[in-house]
Amino acid sequence: LSLHDALPISLSQLFSFLTPKNFHRLPSLFSLVVLLLGWGAYLWLAGQRLERGIPWEDSYHHWLISAHWWESGQYIDPLTDNLRSWLPLYHLFSAAILGLSGIHNLQALEIFSILLTGCTGLILWRQGGVVPALLWWLNPITVLTGSLPVAEPLAVFYQTLGIALATKPKRAALVLSLALLRSEERRVGKE
Repeated sequence: LSLHDALPISLSQLFSFLTPKNFHRLPSLFSLVVLLLGWGAYLWLAGQRLERGIPWEDSYHHWLISAHWWESGQYIDPLTDNLRSWLPLYHLFSAAILGLSGIHNLQALEIFSILLTGCTGLILWRQGGVVPALLWWLNPITVLTGSLPVAEPLAVFYQTLGIALATKPKRAALVLSLALLRSEERRVGKE
């Protein structure tokens, strides 16, 4: 089963697939089951990380920039009055998520990161099979940073998607440019 075959599958299609005439396709079904178990393991590990709280200040700093942007309409770090090459696309998405879920909802940003990390694993699966996806999801660094409200999950998602689209150069260039888009350093009121 490919990704395109698996996602829109109905129960009747699944049961018709599990007939003796289709047993020759079981390795694909087995791969899909292993993939789902791996993603489930990642989600469980990320949930365990969520229960332990946020381990360092970067998450709060990104939240502060995004919340300030949502509330004031100004994309600026309210602590330092500048931006030092942060990824503005992450803050834009985070500001929108905070606007929808509540300005103090850091857990919504963590869930956003978890979803991005899960989608990155699906891209790896689509490109290379089950093993790259499992190596991605079950890597301890991925479990930690992929579930924190920081810019890295979005950047890695866009970079992985850009590489996956390498056979379509215009699309790949667009996606990679989004991943690498950075704000220029600027200071408010200072030249």
